[in-house]
Amino acid sequence: MSKQKTSKSSSSKPSASSSAGSGSSSKLTKAELEAIALEFREELKKVAEGQQTFQASSGQELEALKTGLGRLEQSLADFDSRWNINEKQLQTVGEMAALAQQRLDKELAVLGGRPWEKTAEELQNALKATTQKVVDLEKSLRKDIGDLKKAVQEAAQEAAQEAAQEASRDTAQRVADLESRMAEQAANLPVDREQDILALGSRLDARLDALESALEERFASEEERLVVLEGERTTLADKLKELHEAVQKSAPTPEAPAAPAPSKQAEEQSSPPVVAAKPEKSAQDWLRQARLLWNCQRYTDPQAAVDCLTRALDIAPDNPELLNERGLALADAGFPDKAIADFSKAILQDASQASAFHNRGLLYMKMDKRDLACRDFRSAAALGDSRALRMAQETGYCGCSVFKKLFRGVID
Repeated sequence: MSKQKTSKSSSSKPSASSSAGSGSSSKLTKAELEAIALEFREELKKVAEGQQTFQASSGQELEALKTGLGRLEQSLADFDSRWNINEKQLQTVGEMAALAQQRLDKELAVLGGRPWEKTAEELQNALKATTQKVVDLEKSLRKDIGDLKKAVQEAAQEAAQEAAQEASRDTAQRVADLESRMAEQAANLPVDREQDILALGSRLDARLDALESALEERFASEEERLVVLEGERTTLADKLKELHEAVQKSAPTPEAPAAPAPSKQAEEQSSPPVVAAKPEKSAQDWLRQARLLWNCQRYTDPQAAVDCLTRALDIAPDNPELLNERGLALADAGFPDKAIADFSKAILQDASQASAFHNRGLLYMKMDKRDLACRDFRSAAALGDSRALRMAQETGYCGCSVFKKLFRGVID
């Protein structure tokens, strides 16, 4: 039994040499072929699954690569566009810098000539000439006032003397006539008319008393007239003193010293006793009177300036210059809302009033109304007054300049 099992096992598992030598003689069994086929199919299935996995991963990687290439192309296109924009901005900045350099060269050329020295010299000469004219005018006025006062005094004295002499002559003549008439009547009357004569004498005395009282009233009226003339002379002296003080304040120069203040006695001698009726002031006269209170920065007496300018506006209510000036006075007096109303009226009357935009913008800036202030500053700059806009831009109140915006776009 054991020998048969051994031969069967040896026959079922042939050696490699026998199978290699005689392939046709040793054949695989069906079970072995099925096992080999099953193995082959599993291997083939694994290869197919691996191929599908490889194809899937390769497709995903290919899609990712295509997406990356698309993004890269878009980035390159954006970079080219950004580069073109930056190049155009740089070109614009270069052109503006060239224009700014040209303007700077022109301004430097103008400043090299130092025109302000010539202007200052002309202003000084004009101020000297004006001061000399004022001094000459004051001298001539003093002389004319003195002559006029002397002439009026002489005329008043002559008139008073003539009136007194004429009254004395009239009185003497009337008294003589009455005496002669009374003498005639007394000669013609009988002796028993003594009471009538006494009554006539009493009437004559009453008439003389009436004449004396009339003369006294006339002299009193003359004295009252002299008092009125003296008051008018004092008023004129005060006005002359105010004019002299205004000239001293507005035109003090070392080369042309102001004339010394006249003494009280000189004022009394130079002031006229008679002043002619003054014509009504015009709007420009009220404006000049208000500007005498301006010290180049603000009004020293804002309320007085407001009163003068209000009277000027009563004469010329639609004058934009007067409205602008009263707006400044109201702002200095502490009425910002009324000042803004006057500035706005001035702009409505004349939209080319750069000073009205400028002043209203400054008032808005004090009231912390940034947008309104910047709008008025830009309007004033468009009309030729760019001082406030430059100040606001330099301090950052109205934003940055055009150059900063351009460079900001390049840097971004």
